[in-house]
Amino acid sequence: MTALELLDASGKMTTLPGALDLALLEGLEIRGVAEVPFMEELLERALAGGESKAPLAAMLDKVLKRPGLPAGHAPRHLGLHPPPPLQVDLESFEADDHGWEWQLRLRWGAEEHLLRVHLSAPEFPPQPGDIADAAFIWLVPLAMHLGVPLDFGQTLPVDKELLDRMVEGQSLLDAMPPGQLRSVPLNMPTRPSGGQPVGRVLASAFSGGVDAHTLAASSVPRPGVLVYVHGIDSTTDTAARRTKLKHQAARAAACHGAPLAFVATNLRALLTGRFGLRWGVVFRMGIHGSGHLLASHINTFCIASDYTFDALTRDYTTMVDHGYSIFEFNHPLLSELSTSSRVRQEYWDDGRKRPMRLEVVAGVPGALATLAVCQEEAKGRYTGDQPNCGRCEKCLRTMCMLAALGRHNDLGAFAQPLEPEALAAMPPLPTIGAYTAWQTALRQLKASTKAPPDIVRQVQRVIERSSRPEWNDAGRITDPALLRDLRRHRDFPRWLTKEGSPLARAVFADKPGRRALQWLAHPLGWKKFRMVALDRLAAGQPDKIRRWMRRANALRMFKKDP
Repeated sequence: MTALELLDASGKMTTLPGALDLALLEGLEIRGVAEVPFMEELLERALAGGESKAPLAAMLDKVLKRPGLPAGHAPRHLGLHPPPPLQVDLESFEADDHGWEWQLRLRWGAEEHLLRVHLSAPEFPPQPGDIADAAFIWLVPLAMHLGVPLDFGQTLPVDKELLDRMVEGQSLLDAMPPGQLRSVPLNMPTRPSGGQPVGRVLASAFSGGVDAHTLAASSVPRPGVLVYVHGIDSTTDTAARRTKLKHQAARAAACHGAPLAFVATNLRALLTGRFGLRWGVVFRMGIHGSGHLLASHINTFCIASDYTFDALTRDYTTMVDHGYSIFEFNHPLLSELSTSSRVRQEYWDDGRKRPMRLEVVAGVPGALATLAVCQEEAKGRYTGDQPNCGRCEKCLRTMCMLAALGRHNDLGAFAQPLEPEALAAMPPLPTIGAYTAWQTALRQLKASTKAPPDIVRQVQRVIERSSRPEWNDAGRITDPALLRDLRRHRDFPRWLTKEGSPLARAVFADKPGRRALQWLAHPLGWKKFRMVALDRLAAGQPDKIRRWMRRANALRMFKKDP
C-alpha cells in the first residue's frame, strides 16, 4: 500500500483498501534485517516525491530509526557484497578490589559498540580463555541474526571443541522458529581443548527464585559458587538497582553457604535494544555464556529448569513442527552447544512442581526472607527495599502457595502482606499459563488445613472470573469414535506417559490442530479429527486450520512419518 501511494495508484488494486493510514504505518515493526532494504527503497522514493510525499517520508524514516535496528544506512542490511563481518576484540581488562571489568569492542561496518562486563567475584579470577568462550556464546546469535561472519581478534582464542560444536549446531539454530537466525562463517583463533585439574565443582545460575533456591538446596554436590547474571533480564539498569540486586542475591546465596559471582553486563541493552535480537535468545545465551566466565574454577554449570523434559521436548524437529522456538525453553540442545571439555553445561530438574519446591525452600533457614519472584522487579518497575512488591500476579500466587504450606506469616520478602482485598482487586488472569498455575495453587490451598478460608475463597473467585471456555476445555476430545481411533494409534502409549496428563490433554494441549493433524496417520483418525477440528476450531482460526490440513495431507501423500 505504501508503494502504491508513492506511485499515486492507491485504490487501483481492488484486493487492498484504497487509502493508506499513516497511523498504521507508524506502528509497523521491522522484524528482521533483511526487511530493511525494502523500507529504504520506499523512503528513497518518498524523499524524491517532493512536498506531497513529505508526511509519508517522515513516517518511513521514523520506522527505520526505531530502537532495535542498527543505525547507519550503509551496513544495515544484507545488500552489501560481501557483507561486513562482525569483528570482536578485547578492548580492556582491569581488576579492582571488587572483581574484574572488561570491555569488548564490536565493529560492524561503520558501527562500533562496547560490550561491557563486570564480574564481582574476587575469589574466581577469569582467564582470557574464559572471556573468549563467554563472548563467543553471547555473540554467535547476533552474527547469525545479522547474517554476517563472526571474527574474533587474536586476543580472544576460543576453545576448539566449543567452536566445533557451534559450527555443527548452527544448522539446528537455523532451523528453529522464528527464522531470525541463519548459519554464518565463524572465523576466529582457537586454543586446544582440554580438561582442568580441579575436582568436581558445581556452579549454578542463581537469581534467588524458587527454582534457583531449590537447585542450590537439592543438587549433589552442593554448588561451590552461585552465579547471578544481571543485564539479560530487565532493560532498567541503574547503579542503585545493581547494588540492590547484588545485595539481595548475596543474602540469598549465603543461605546455602556458597559465594556469589555477580555478573553485570549491558548485553540485553546492546543486542536487543540496538540490534533487535529477540530477548529470549539474549536471555538463554546470556546465561550459558556466563557459565564460561568461571571455567577456570568449575567444571559443571547447572541451570534450574521449571519443567520435566519428555520425549517430545527433547526432539527439536518436533518443536519445529509445533512452531516453538528453542529459546522459549530450557532446552538440552542449548546445553550441548555451550559445553566444552573445560565446563559441562546442564539443566537440572527434580520433577517436583512449584508448590513442592516451595516446601524445599521453606526448609532452608533464611531462604524465604530472600525469595525473589516479583514480575514488577524483573521489569525494573519496583523500587522497594524488599525483593518483591507483594501485589503483582506472581507475588500474590507465590504468597498463596506459601499460605497453603502454613507459612503465611513468613512473608518478609514481600513489601505488602497477603490480604483477601488484594486478591479481590486482581484483574482477570491474562494467559492460560497463569490460569493453570492458579488452579494448582487452589488445589494446594484446598488440600491444606492451615490455609486461611477467606484466602481460599478469593483464589476460587480469581479463577472463576478469569475462566475462558477454551481454557477450561483445554482441547478435550469427547467423540467416542475419535477416542477409539486415538487409542489404536501407534503413539498412544507415549501420549499416556506425558507428564501428569490424560490422553486428550497430552495430544491436544496448546496447539491442538497442528499437533494432532501431524500425528493422526491412519485414515479413520484423520477423517474423524477433520470433522471435530472444523466444528470446534475453524470458527476462531479458519486459516490456521486450513493450513494445518494442507500440511497434514502433504505428509500423508508423501508417506512421511508424522
